Amino acid sequence: MKITGIEQKLIAWIEAHLQVLMVIFVTFCGLFIRYFLRPIVTDDATACLIPWYHDIEYGGGFAALKWQVGNYNVLYQFMIAVLTYLPIYSLTAYKALSGIFDYALAIAGALVVGELVTEDRSRKMLLTYSAVLLAPQVWLNSAAWGQCDSIYVFWIVAAFLFLCRERYGLSFLLYGVAFAFKLQAIFALPFFLLYWFMKKRFSILHFLEIPLMMILSTIPALLAGREGGLLISFRIYADQAGEGYLYRKYPGFWALIADAQPDNLDGILPAAMIFAAVVMIFQAAVWIRKKAVPNAENALYMLFLLTYSCVLFMPGMHERYGYLYEILAILIAVIYPETAVLLAGLLGISVLLYGDGLFQTGLNLTLLSVINITVYLLYFVVLTLKICGKKPEIRLLREK
Repeated sequence: MKITGIEQKLIAWIEAHLQVLMVIFVTFCGLFIRYFLRPIVTDDATACLIPWYHDIEYGGGFAALKWQVGNYNVLYQFMIAVLTYLPIYSLTAYKALSGIFDYALAIAGALVVGELVTEDRSRKMLLTYSAVLLAPQVWLNSAAWGQCDSIYVFWIVAAFLFLCRERYGLSFLLYGVAFAFKLQAIFALPFFLLYWFMKKRFSILHFLEIPLMMILSTIPALLAGREGGLLISFRIYADQAGEGYLYRKYPGFWALIADAQPDNLDGILPAAMIFAAVVMIFQAAVWIRKKAVPNAENALYMLFLLTYSCVLFMPGMHERYGYLYEILAILIAVIYPETAVLLAGLLGISVLLYGDGLFQTGLNLTLLSVINITVYLLYFVVLTLKICGKKPEIRLLREK
C-alpha cells in the first residue's frame, strides 16, 4: 500500500514546522521530568528548606521578612513569602520556583548563542535551549534537590547577554540582582573586572550598581520592620563566608592536598584565597599579553575559564558550586563543537556529585579532583588558543 496524500501532507507540514515542534517537544519533556521528580525529599529539604518555608508561612508571609530565616538573603526570602500565599505544598513550591528559572535560563542561554553565531542560528539556539533544559544537573538541582542555583545563574547569563549588546547599565543591574540573590554570583566578578579593563568602553562606576541592587533588595525587610538598616544583605553574606571548611564535597584543588577541616584551617584559608587570585590573575595576564580581542565570543570563554578557576581553587566550595561554569560550557560546546568531549567529562563529574549528594552513592573525591583538574587544564589550553586567535589542533577533540 502506497503512502496516502494525507500522510504526505502531514509529513510536509511536520518538516515545515520541525523547529517549532521540537521546542514544544523539549518543553514538555522538561516538564514531565520535573513533575515526576517532585516527590523526592532530601536531607536538605527536611532539615532546612521545609522548616524555613513554614517559619515564613507561620510568621505571616511578608510580615516574616522582619526576621532572618535560615541563611536566605532577603530577595529569596521575599520570593518564598510570595509562595506561602498559594495553596501549594512547601517543597513543591521551592521546586516550581526553581523550575520556572530553569526555563528562563534555557531561553537566556539560547539568546546568548543567538547573539554570538551567524550561521545556522535558529538550529543552534534550539540546541542550546534543549541542552540546558534537559541537562541532568539542571533538573537534578531544581526538581530533585529543591535547590535554586538556576535563579542566580539566570541573572548572570542575562547580564552577560546585555554586556554583549553593550547595554552596560542594564547588564550590571542584572548582575546586581544575581548578587542580591546569592553570594555565589561573586564567581563571575573577576570576569566583569577583566572585561572592564580590556574593553575600555564603560566606566568602573557601573560596579556600584551591584551594591545598589543589594541595598534595594532589602527594602521589603525594612518595611516589615527588620533591624539592621540597608546593610542587611551584606551582613548575611558575611555570616555565610565565615563557614570554616577548606572544601565541601567539591573535587577541586584543595581536595587533593588537605582534609576538609585541617588543624591549621585559619592559616590555610587566606593562603588558599590568595592562591586562587594568583591563578586568575595569571590567566588574565596571558590574555592581555597576547592582546586578545575582548569580543563577545572571547568574553564567553573568559567568563567560563575565570569562573571555573574560581570554583576549582577557592576554599569552601560545595558540590553544586560548578553550576554556572557547567551552563557556560554547554553554550561553548554549541558555539565551538570541538569542546564537546570536554563538556561530556565536565558534566559526567557533575552527575556523579549530584548522585552522591542526593542518594549517597559514595565517591572517590581524590580521583574526581584529578579528572576535574585535567578537564580544566584542557579547557584552558583549547580556549586560550582560541582567545588568542590560534586554532588548536587537538585530535582528541576533533572528529576525523
